[in-house]
Amino acid sequence: MSSQVKVFRAMPQSFTAGVFRNPLFLSGFVIATIVVLVAVFAPFVAPYPEHAGPFVDFGNVRTPPSAQHWLGTDLVGRDVLSRVIFGFRQSLLMAVVVLGLSVPFGVTLGIVAAYFRGFTEIAIMRVTDVFLSIPSLVLAMAVLGVLPPSMLNAMLAVSVTWWPWFTRLAYNVARAVVSEDFITASKVVGASHSAILIRDVFPNCLPTILTKMANDVGFIILVASSLSFLGLGLKPPTPDLGSMVASGANLLPGSWWLTLGPAMAIVVAVMGFALMGDGLRDELDKAKK
Repeated sequence: MSSQVKVFRAMPQSFTAGVFRNPLFLSGFVIATIVVLVAVFAPFVAPYPEHAGPFVDFGNVRTPPSAQHWLGTDLVGRDVLSRVIFGFRQSLLMAVVVLGLSVPFGVTLGIVAAYFRGFTEIAIMRVTDVFLSIPSLVLAMAVLGVLPPSMLNAMLAVSVTWWPWFTRLAYNVARAVVSEDFITASKVVGASHSAILIRDVFPNCLPTILTKMANDVGFIILVASSLSFLGLGLKPPTPDLGSMVASGANLLPGSWWLTLGPAMAIVVAVMGFALMGDGLRDELDKAKK
């Protein structure tokens, strides 16, 4: 029994040690770090930070990419590159808030259902299945349909759709953990339920949860951009990648730069976090062997 405890609890350490030697993770980490730094220091990185607000320059309306405006200008003469850089802020803020709300809630429900079983398991997992049966974008649109469009409401709408995925994931992982001998040993020595959940069950679920979180950043950015594309996200003049793609789509193919810049920004952000998630998953698979 003691050997099982050592092997099982050593998994997070071996997982962490191998992550930063994984080429997929490292490449994604570099891309994601650049995106985050650009978003955080947007006022200093953007060539025209004032263009992120209510700014107009009718003398430079819809000018193509040039040395002065690398990604051209939009319908009212604002620098597209500057607005893309500030748009990263909104997308990453959305991902951070959605994960910050949905992960603790969903993971807690999942490990509680796996640990206590019985009626608790049935009630939690059947409600989770109901939410999972509805596509995330459709459910978010339904929530935003009864709320006024705003950044806060968009975050809440996406959070409502996201927690069930972490509940299902945590439940599946925790079911395997609670059947291990060291959980039985903890019960025998008189450890409380909360202590077992926090000290024994949750740490062994953490690598899998972190892997999904890294992958989900990109998916949340896509969902948030889709909501903005449909007119359910942020309203002008706040820069938002999805709404920028939507406004430029009406002018294709003539003013192609209005769509290409924000679309490529979404692709780069999603790719960076997706590569991180793939690298984490590879190391998780190795640590389990």
